[in-house]
Amino acid sequence: MKIRNILPEFKIAGQPDPKDAADYKEKMKTLQQIQNDPKMRDPQTQATIAKRKEELRRWAEKNMPKNEDAPFDGMGLVRMALMKKFITAEEWHGLKDKWKGAVEELEQKYDDWPEDQGFGSSDHNYAIKELMELVGYKFDDQDTSGRFVVSKMPPELEKMGIKNARMKDAVTTGEDADIDAQMKVDILQFLNTKVAGIERQIEMKPAFTQEDIDNKEFTLKLIDFVQKKLDDKQKGD
Repeated sequence: MKIRNILPEFKIAGQPDPKDAADYKEKMKTLQQIQNDPKMRDPQTQATIAKRKEELRRWAEKNMPKNEDAPFDGMGLVRMALMKKFITAEEWHGLKDKWKGAVEELEQKYDDWPEDQGFGSSDHNYAIKELMELVGYKFDDQDTSGRFVVSKMPPELEKMGIKNARMKDAVTTGEDADIDAQMKVDILQFLNTKVAGIERQIEMKPAFTQEDIDNKEFTLKLIDFVQKKLDDKQKGD
């Protein structure tokens, strides 16, 4: 047997039970890191990891209270990832076994979330990102668009030729293009309405000095110019 196959076996199998909940989390985290390592993709190592994870889960079921403190349901988070198009059903099925372990690890990570602190839409998005990282996705840390751009796929999906929709080189679908176009129209309509309201306020405001009159005239001309530009954008010119 090769040395590189003996080392994971030594590190994973035959280890003592966790001392407490914190040790359990650390052991699960280490296993997930080994499982995601491209150098550890041989069937023997993966089978050893799966066996050890199951042993740890049985220990947790017996020795740890059922987690009720995470601000989300793990599988509900996966469904949300599908609905929000972070992943596709194809990506889910391609990594089905890994999602289960990642969900459990993420729930354990968030089980001390303060009860008086909300868990909103952006928190869910970041939790989905962390869940995806646990199964092997990598994100572009330099991206500042807030779109969670995927820079690398998990090796299993890469071999299958599957690409995530959030990758930079992914093709934009017709549906996404329609959504972007509608959003653009909505924003332009909103801006036009706001500009028209400002124009009415300025028109109603009295001007007592020549300077006030000149400023008012200039502002109304500027607003008229902006409105024409917004109208042109809405018409697609």
